[in-house]
Amino acid sequence: MESESGIDYLLEAVNLREQILSMHPEVPDYRHRLGELLLVTSNTYRKLGEADKSSMIGGQVLKIYRDLMVHYPNVPDYTNSLAGVLIQNGIAALNKKDYAAAISFFDEGMVIADKLFADFSHVIDYRIRIGQTHYNLALSYRGADKLDLCVKQYRSAIEIYEGVHKLHPERHRTVLVLARCHNNVANALRLLDETELAQVACAAGVTYHLKSVEFPKAAPRHLVGLANAQQNLGLMFQLGKEYEDAVEMFQAAIETYERAISLEQQDPEATRPDWPTVRTTLARVRRYLAYSQAAVSN
Repeated sequence: MESESGIDYLLEAVNLREQILSMHPEVPDYRHRLGELLLVTSNTYRKLGEADKSSMIGGQVLKIYRDLMVHYPNVPDYTNSLAGVLIQNGIAALNKKDYAAAISFFDEGMVIADKLFADFSHVIDYRIRIGQTHYNLALSYRGADKLDLCVKQYRSAIEIYEGVHKLHPERHRTVLVLARCHNNVANALRLLDETELAQVACAAGVTYHLKSVEFPKAAPRHLVGLANAQQNLGLMFQLGKEYEDAVEMFQAAIETYERAISLEQQDPEATRPDWPTVRTTLARVRRYLAYSQAAVSN
């Protein structure tokens, strides 16, 4: 209900911005502010599951910033906003599994983000924008079953985000993205039969997940993310018949799952994580552990 009323407020604000712009069409910042507001509106519709409305407004925003770039190509705020809009349109296409369109949007966004960072390399958010684009390109190539290109994009994203992490180790989101990148690239490498490289990537993912749960803002879902990563590494050890290492990792995963479940009562109404799924996964990991323990005994 709050989200629906939120949309009403956004649409009212958009209407006011359009009126102001119609009275002062010569002021580019009024067009920019309208574009920012429309982008928020598009994202809100997307979160409400109204993909068609989100896409329609996303197209409007894209037109606003393309026009601004024609007349004001050297204003960094406009350039950054255009890159952001292209990424949002790419994400919308990715959610629809239109991988070709998603890749096209992300490629164009990358060109703009690279240029922006070349001119303003001291702005950390511009560097992050490049990392986001590499990450989304990786997801698109994974969807298109182009695993080599997927791995390449994840590695580029990792390089960017590791640089950000060195400069700003206090940023929790950066650590979470690095954990996700390493986990995802490990899965892609496994599908390419690059088992050893997959293990290395998966272990790096566990390391970053361990860092993520040390932050004050860490939540039970971050513990579940760590446990999932530990489970995946255990499975890779098991597939490689490294049963002692598998036992160690499965035991760690079980301990982490149990720790997360013990915190459920702190926020029983939370929709993340999905606690029934967590309990089902925990039971499955216990079976994996029993199998590896039996293999060690034999």
